[in-house]
Parts: sequence; structure tokens; C-alpha cells
Amino acid sequence: MLPIAGISLKIREISSLELARIVEEIREELIGARVGKIYHIDGGLLSIVLRTREHGRKELLIWPGAAVFVTNSKWIKPQSPSSFAMLLRKYLEGGVIEEVRQEDFDRVFTLRIRHRGRFYRLVAFLHSRGDVVLADDEYRVISAVNWSIAGRKLHKGDKLEFKRYNNPLDGLDAGKLAELSDMELWRVLAIELGLGTAYATILAGKLGLNMKLKLGEQQVSYDKLARAIVEYAELLYKAPAKVLYHGENVEGYLLNPSGERKLLNDALDEYYTHVYEQLTGHREGLDKKTRKKLRSLERRAGELRQKAEEYRAQAEAVYSQLHVIDEALKAVRQGKSFPDGLIKIVSIDRRGHRVTMEVDGQAVTLDFLQTASENANTLYEKAKKAERRLRETLDLMKRLREAASEAEKAPVRAVMRRRWFERFRWFISSEGILVAAGKDVKSNRELVKKYMSPENLFFHSEFEGACVIAFCSPGDEVEKTVVEAAEYAASLSKAWEQGLSSAEVYYVQGNQVKATAPHGHYIPKGGFYIEGPRRYVRAQLKLALGIMLTDEGAKLVLGPISAIKSSCKYYVVVRPGGSSKGELARKARDMLLKKVGTSLGEVLELDELASVLPASGELVEEE
Repeated sequence: MLPIAGISLKIREISSLELARIVEEIREELIGARVGKIYHIDGGLLSIVLRTREHGRKELLIWPGAAVFVTNSKWIKPQSPSSFAMLLRKYLEGGVIEEVRQEDFDRVFTLRIRHRGRFYRLVAFLHSRGDVVLADDEYRVISAVNWSIAGRKLHKGDKLEFKRYNNPLDGLDAGKLAELSDMELWRVLAIELGLGTAYATILAGKLGLNMKLKLGEQQVSYDKLARAIVEYAELLYKAPAKVLYHGENVEGYLLNPSGERKLLNDALDEYYTHVYEQLTGHREGLDKKTRKKLRSLERRAGELRQKAEEYRAQAEAVYSQLHVIDEALKAVRQGKSFPDGLIKIVSIDRRGHRVTMEVDGQAVTLDFLQTASENANTLYEKAKKAERRLRETLDLMKRLREAASEAEKAPVRAVMRRRWFERFRWFISSEGILVAAGKDVKSNRELVKKYMSPENLFFHSEFEGACVIAFCSPGDEVEKTVVEAAEYAASLSKAWEQGLSSAEVYYVQGNQVKATAPHGHYIPKGGFYIEGPRRYVRAQLKLALGIMLTDEGAKLVLGPISAIKSSCKYYVVVRPGGSSKGELARKARDMLLKKVGTSLGEVLELDELASVLPASGELVEEE
């Protein structure tokens, strides 16, 4: 039971195996990070703001007695730090993380931090009621939050000790299980072998074992059981993570070998963010968002509804004539003619292996390398995708309308959840289309390989810089978006550092961008090969920094001036110039505070501003 603000709720707690995986997932981005501000959030959670060279600003959340994870959400901080947070700042702020580790496969997470020539360890106990302890490099206690671990009192100078558990990922044999034979099976699987109660229950069920009986009382070969445990642990260590919901309420999370790929860290972030909001009683606060977006969203909803109906009608038409269409597709593949009858072939595109035919009066374009059934399934999937996007669009419209009337009454949220694209640079075009850009080589590749679709538009300056993607769909109005995305690509390139006023930017369809080059061609590290013709735009180097009021809270957005004007009431214009990022952040804060007052002071922290602004530039009031 984890208490927060006088409330107790049974929530999912991380297992030793899950902690091992979390450490593996976040180690790379944390090592070398510089420690920033440290906060104690209501309920005992510890927030550590980190600065990394490759990954930018990160925030590590430690929930004693539950979990640790890197969050993509913005957690609201207290105005005054607690005494323990102040002590941690004294010892750790400005230090560098040298090591991220799990102690002896226990539910104990440790950061080793170098600060002013000395090493310290921040140790988070994630079992029982939990605690966070600051210790020296020899694990001798300097200070703690609760001064108690699993019922044992701590004193200054005590040396922390950890119980060693058996990690099945390191191997397991019958002899080790025999040593545990006097324990109940649930304790062996869940605690001693670190699977946790949820996975221990699943494994015991698969093996037909009784969790309440002692291990020695089970009718099972220890050799067979050891192999099963190791195989299951290895499967869980690599399995996708899924957050479980019951209606709108979160129920838990689970590593699901057959699910879609999701990092365990991201699942923990989603799960515990929901749990915290439930515990603290903060409802989904709504803030005002521009009404201009509604018109473009209404237009898009109509287009998506029409697409969904067309795809579904085409799929049903194909299913109604499967045999005949299969014969027609076979004839097209073989280069033979096919007589008109129940269907009529209208056109053939052999280069794109597409054939358009008329089926029961319905024009349908199919891939003639696939069967009729495969084509019908593809059309059904397109219909489902359009219907899903339609639901999302209608839901967003509903929330925007509510926001217009509720914004002034909305309470401050405990957590402002970040969406996937907020890990990148991004803005919403004046036509309502999401545009995102990478922050470095790694995020450029992630953005292109993980999120870009064939129908999206890819932009890049002729100078070295960010990949920019406009997440548009066929039929979207993109004339203004193309100009804005090109300005974004030009402004996020080396041309900005050189103080240029404009630069050439090319753009192509997403399906023209290849991660590898054909034989005989070379692409630099982190680059992409562009197949086919490019379209060019002469783009201006100019940006605006605005405060966007959304249903998830106020957000700082850097983008082209026309796009920021359409979505942000308050903004300042940024041009290439000689002021440093720190100077820009201070000037931007002063200029924006004059416009908005202190009500949005949280979003105007210097760290937040610096994370969004370019490395250099000059500010002007507006354009």
C-alpha cells in the first residue's frame, strides 16, 4: 500500500527482473548526465532533473517502494524544496552520474555521482515502504528520507547492506532450487528469483504448480523447473510492455511477449503517471486552445470519414468476387488479357504493380502481386486506420470545445503528460498538421525509422541539420505546411549558426527516404539516401517561441512564425544572432512574463526555455 496525501491505494510494484531491465534501458542516457535541480513531489516522490549531451533534458522519477523511471511528462514541482531535497542539491547538484546499477538483483536502485572530486551514492529502496538514502562511496549513510528500511532503523554512518538474490538471467540449476525447497513456491518465484507476483502466478499456472505449497512439495523435476524459469525470465526481459486499463482507469502493466514493441520504461511512465493523478485527485484539467484549429480538424474529420467508407466499400466489393478477382490478378501478372464481365480492368501500372478495376460499379486499385484476399485485408486495415484517426480527431475536437469554456476554471494539474512527439522538436502547422524534427543524429534516425510513413513529407536543408517530417496524409492541404516545415528545416540547420537569412531546403515523400544506399553510393553516418526527384524551396531563417495552451497544460513551442501565431496567443520572434542560449532564455522569460504575468511562470523556467531555444540568436517582440 502506497500512501499519498492521506490516501492509500494498492498499486503495481516493480519486480527485481523488471528493475534489471529498467537499468539496462536507461543506463546509456543517464551515464555522463549532469545533475540539475532535485525536488520532493507531494507523496514522497523524488524528481531529479538531468542534462545530457546527446539526449537533452531528462527527468528521473524515483517512487520509493514502487519504481524508478525516466519520465516524458512534466511533473509539477513544489514552490519550496523540502529539507531533504535541499540537502541533495548541496551534495549532488552539478555532479555527473558515473554509474547506474541494481544492487545484488534486489529492488534497490543506485546512482553513483561524482561531485567536486568526491563520489556519492543515491540509493533508492523500491521494496516495502521504501526509502531514499544519500551515502558516501562506501555506502555509509549521510542522510535519508524515512531513516527506515523494511522495519530496520537507519542511523548516520551505518553501512548499507543488501541481500543477494538469484538472478535467473545468470543461470539456474537444480542445486540452487534444492536450497530453496523449504520456501513456498510464490516466494521462490516472486522474491528469491525476482519474477514478481504477477509473472510468478502466470508461470506457476503454465506449469500446473500450486503457489501456496512449498517448493519441495511440488510434483516437478528441479532440472525441468530451472530450465522453465530461465526461459521465462529471458522471454520477459525482451518482451514488449503493455499498460492495462479498465475503462479510463489504469489497472497495471505487463510484459507481453506477443504485444507491440514498447519500452518498459515508457510503460512505467504511463502507468505511474495515471496512478499519481488518481491518488492526488487531480482531474484532467483543461486549458484554452485556439479555436482556429477546429475548422481544419472538422475538415480532416470529413475526409477521414469519407476515406474509411471508401476503403470499407472497396474491401467488401473485393470479398464479394474473390475467385474472379484472383483470376484477373493472375492474368495481369502473366501479361494476359482478361475478359470484361463481373469485373472490368480499367488500368495497369506495372512499375508500381498496381491494377485498377471496376467491381460491381466500385473502382478498386489493387496490388497484383498479392491475392484478392490479401488485397481485401489491406483495404480493411486502411479503413480501420482511417476510422481510428477519425475517432482521435473527433475526441480532440470535443476536448478543444470543452477547453474553450472550461479553461478559466481548470485547476493546475499535478502532471502535464508529454506525447511521443514532445521528445523531438515539434510544432503544429497553421493547417493543423504535426511537424516534428530530430534533435541529433540518433533522434533523426528514430524519427524517420520509427514514426515516418510513406505518405508523410520529409524535409532537409542543404546544410547539415535536423530531419523534419510533416505528418500529413494524402488529400491534406499542405501548401502552408510545406513553407513552414521548410523554414523549420532551414532554421534548425548550420545555416542558422552562420547567420544566413535564407537557405535551400528540399522535400520528398516518405517512401523516397532510405536508411541504406544502393551499391556504389555512400551516405554519411546518420544520413539517409533519397531515391527519386527532390522538390526545392527557398526558406527564410526565422522562428517564434510561443506558449501553447492545450488540454495537457501550457507548453513552450518553437516553430515558424506563421504556425506559432495560429496556435499561440503569446510569443516572441527569434532570428539568427550573437546572443547565447542562456541570454536568449533570460530575455525570452522577461518578454513573455510581461505578456502573460506570473500565471504561467512554471513553463517559463530558464531550464525549460533553454531546452527549446536555439544555441544562439536574437529576440524581437513580434513580426
